[in-house]
Amino acid sequence: MLRAFHRPWAFAFSLAVLMVLGTSTQEAKADSFTSTAVTTAWNASRWNNSADGPGYTATYTANNAVQFTTGNYTFAGMGATTNVGNVTLLDGVTVTFTSAASTYATGGLIRTLTVGTGSILDLGSQAISTAAGTGFIKNGAGILYSANGNTYVGGFTLNAGTVVLGSTLALGGGGAAPLTINGGTISASATRSMVTGRYSSINIGGNFTIGGTTTGVTSGNAIASANISFADPVALGALARTITIGGTGTYTFSGIVSGTVAAPGPGLIVSTTSTGTLVLSNSANTFTGGVQLNAGANLTITTSGALIAPVATQANYFTLDSG
Repeated sequence: MLRAFHRPWAFAFSLAVLMVLGTSTQEAKADSFTSTAVTTAWNASRWNNSADGPGYTATYTANNAVQFTTGNYTFAGMGATTNVGNVTLLDGVTVTFTSAASTYATGGLIRTLTVGTGSILDLGSQAISTAAGTGFIKNGAGILYSANGNTYVGGFTLNAGTVVLGSTLALGGGGAAPLTINGGTISASATRSMVTGRYSSINIGGNFTIGGTTTGVTSGNAIASANISFADPVALGALARTITIGGTGTYTFSGIVSGTVAAPGPGLIVSTTSTGTLVLSNSANTFTGGVQLNAGANLTITTSGALIAPVATQANYFTLDSG
């Protein structure tokens, strides 16, 4: 004889699965596309929210991922505060904000900006939301320019490509989250000094270049002579990191530099493709493993406590300026 048993836990489990699946389906977003022929604000009826083809007549669906596939795109600002999903520029694409109407928001999330080879994402002076959690990850070999950024608090991660600092707030900096540099190049259109408290820390997760030049950025190209300085603590981690000097300016880290590379090191390698100078100016630096200066690299130590291990030189220029 068959007996039916009441299993309330089975019903609850099935209901939970259905709810999760339903939620996932609702949260899935399509990609949005727009036309190079339209130059209005982001919130105008210039989008196709399902395909890159004729019919760019819809308003943008908030939080959708965005793809720019070919040519040059122009935006007259956002038009209204708008939550934007991840943004991808394929190779050889330019996106330019010609004005700064309203606010670029992310829904309080960290969004990924992927800028392909030969591409430029020029945000101009477009304001970025300061809502909690707002932040960005920069991927791809192309260029990102920002001259405003405000003080968004979710942090900024540079994985690849070039960022051009159009202001000292280009990479956000409400002080609650780190600036993470895993690769790429940090350059500037003029001298930029990031003051203490801009970031919770500066985490170096890979080799990168500081200083250099760009071309093709409407709002302002990076110039070789622009000085760049950071005042917050720098963490090199447990692996040797290479900082390559890419311009003719002075590049200063005045916060405490930490790192835990074991002897014989090095903990920091300074290389160069130009004639600029890297400056370490904090007397309380704690990074271990010492510094290796590659051929032609210029390093200035402004206090005797800035290094706690020897400098290994390779036909280079080293300055100790402790007064």
